[in-house]
Amino acid sequence: MIPAVKVKYKYSSGSCSTSTVTEATAWVFGHLASYATLAIYRSLFLTNNTIQQFQVLFNRSNRREMASLGDLAYWELKYAKEFSEMLSFELFDWYCPFDVLYKEMLRTLYDSSVGPQKILIVGVGRSNVIQYLYSLGFRDITAIDISQTVILQMQKRYESYSGVEFMVMDVRSLLKFADETFTFVFDKACIDSLFCGTDYFQSSTSAIKEIYRVLKYDGVMLSVTHAPAIARVPYFRNAPFAIDSYRVPSNLGEGLTVFMLTKTTNQTLLEKRIVGAEAAVRAKARNIVSHGDQAMNKVSTSRSGANSGRITVSATPELIAELVAESAELDG
Repeated sequence: MIPAVKVKYKYSSGSCSTSTVTEATAWVFGHLASYATLAIYRSLFLTNNTIQQFQVLFNRSNRREMASLGDLAYWELKYAKEFSEMLSFELFDWYCPFDVLYKEMLRTLYDSSVGPQKILIVGVGRSNVIQYLYSLGFRDITAIDISQTVILQMQKRYESYSGVEFMVMDVRSLLKFADETFTFVFDKACIDSLFCGTDYFQSSTSAIKEIYRVLKYDGVMLSVTHAPAIARVPYFRNAPFAIDSYRVPSNLGEGLTVFMLTKTTNQTLLEKRIVGAEAAVRAKARNIVSHGDQAMNKVSTSRSGANSGRITVSATPELIAELVAESAELDG
């Protein structure tokens, strides 16, 4: 049985709301025998103070089924359920409100005053990012989400906002955008969600390469995540970005990191490395499945007489912490 936990999320008003979420048990840790595969644990670094608000069980047709956050079905079910229960449209931000994060931190990382800005928001959801950026005077904003349900609702809410466009689109395939279209890309939890599927390796690689393609040179992507550098930097290296990382102050959001990815030709910046986070990336072993996939696909973990069964691999936060420390030592 998957335990439910209470998690508090701090908002700009200073008050907290409490939600019940399900502690993730569906993560695949790949080749745990090698320090290099720490990058494969890829989702959240769960500690007593950092618990991901991601895993939710849906009750559908009187059955409880687990959906993967990397799948369209998960988000369509989630938003359909949320909007059916709302009396009126409500904004919601994963991890922390965008306006607070921008005022207290993001504006110091990226100088938006240099030339006209063309902004792309990936996985916009119901975030207040559009409202806040518009209040600052930005008038060339494109927001995408894989869920048609939430995009239709956001279009209705912001129909009077000139210069803002909402599109149903998968961050892994930005085919409607030409090369070097945007000056700034913002992600908060979208990339994290891709790491929650068993195809995380291909999904994250496709997303990072597509974002790199549509960014102009000297353009920047800011990615806000609950994952430590070891679980993100090796994947960000799948595109030739210059990478910096910054810890988010705990009063803004617990256990958060902002990664700044810059598309540049500056070789010095490109050669900069993040200590303890440059492990090699390996794809998931073929015979390893997540607990979630095992449940949904009725896969057995017992071995057959031919010794060809599948195995399920999991790890405790303590083991992950130990392996992260080992990785940092090996990386120097």
